[in-house]
Amino acid sequence: MNRKWFRMICSALTIILIAEIIILMQGKDVKASGYDEEYYSELEEEYLCEVHESLECLGLGKTGVNLTRIIGEDEGRQYKLVLCSERFNEKSLSDEVESLISDIAFGDGRCEIAVHTKAD
Repeated sequence: MNRKWFRMICSALTIILIAEIIILMQGKDVKASGYDEEYYSELEEEYLCEVHESLECLGLGKTGVNLTRIIGEDEGRQYKLVLCSERFNEKSLSDEVESLISDIAFGDGRCEIAVHTKAD
């Protein structure tokens, strides 16, 4: 029964976070010439919070998280997210986590995110 409540709480927190992101995105003032650095910094911070919460719900709260930003000449952005844990020696867990984290949407659909796991 405790496990059921824990999953329900994690699901509720995730839904609340997604709703907050949607509300923030609707009210975001964007410069006419494009998106500014503050805009992307906020999106990155929100994304990382959601990643950490998801990892916590999976029992992987101590997983190392590294988000690397790559800005192209056209100012398009790509990200590489690397998750580090000794528990990723188990291939099935590694694949499951990559799949679940890949499903987390970044606030700007023009940005690509590649998710990788690494065993410490």
